[in-house]
Amino acid sequence: MRVGGLTVAGLCALCVLLPLVGGYVLERVFVPKIAARLGVEIKISSLSLRPSRVVLRGLLLRVPGRPDPMICPRAEVKLRPLSLLHGVVEVTEVILDKPLLQLYRGGDEDNLTPILERLKRSPAGASESGGKRRIAGPDRLTVQSAQVVVQDELGSAQIAGMDASVVRFGESHVTLHQVLGELAAGTTGKAEQVTLRWSNAGHFAPTGMPEIGITGGQFAPTRQLAMTGIHGSVRRDESDIRRAIIALAGSYGGASRDLWQQFLAGGAYLGLTRDLSERGLYITAPRLEDKMVWYGSPVQLELALPGTGETIWARGQVCHEDLL
Repeated sequence: MRVGGLTVAGLCALCVLLPLVGGYVLERVFVPKIAARLGVEIKISSLSLRPSRVVLRGLLLRVPGRPDPMICPRAEVKLRPLSLLHGVVEVTEVILDKPLLQLYRGGDEDNLTPILERLKRSPAGASESGGKRRIAGPDRLTVQSAQVVVQDELGSAQIAGMDASVVRFGESHVTLHQVLGELAAGTTGKAEQVTLRWSNAGHFAPTGMPEIGITGGQFAPTRQLAMTGIHGSVRRDESDIRRAIIALAGSYGGASRDLWQQFLAGGAYLGLTRDLSERGLYITAPRLEDKMVWYGSPVQLELALPGTGETIWARGQVCHEDLL
């Protein structure tokens, strides 16, 4: 009976001490190590301990004299408590809740270049003294409802909401809501939603280009031309990872139906059929070279019939919509 009571007391003490040790290591070892590697100041208003997680409130990354790269009202670090028995803090997941990310490159407000230069001098995985690592992970980074501001000499971007789940190994995804971008030359673009999906093979390193999805996009290369209602995707060509398959469609000036479509995969284009009659087959032109957009310019057509394996070769010429 006495042995059982001691065992229970020992387990209770262990449950109390493990979070305290984990919190101490995070605050006194993990945070200073990250701050030194990034070359920033990290401030925390308060820290709450739980059996398998640590909650940080008022998390702030600061570059002296520059806008703060990150202001996060609440962050959570999830741990494997029993790993502390082996002298290692295993971080399974870091969650950033409603952070504000302000990334500036170039000019007086540049807060990104110092961090990037510091990372180049201190690559990931480098050991400070060649000894055993006391901190491992995280395996997953989760971002919830982030606001993002990015600006450099080429242009700027604002994202009203960003949700992300990025893992060390496996499938990762990022969803951007209400994206607005503008280049220094005056070109503007925006989208209701942009999604990115890719796979990581370790150390958060992607195995290839991400699949990009766009909904409710708008793009204005000039003030006189507004491409609206852009939707579709850009993804890797599985037959050749060096190439991408572009499948986008949209309209002009806010029209409710698609007026253009762009499909690019290995040099093949797909246009929208506009009219089939005794006069001929008319197709809304995809992207063409400048020399091919003039009225009467000859074009070579290759029409693939879906599901049949048959192909029709034909000659055509560029015509104007008002002549159809």
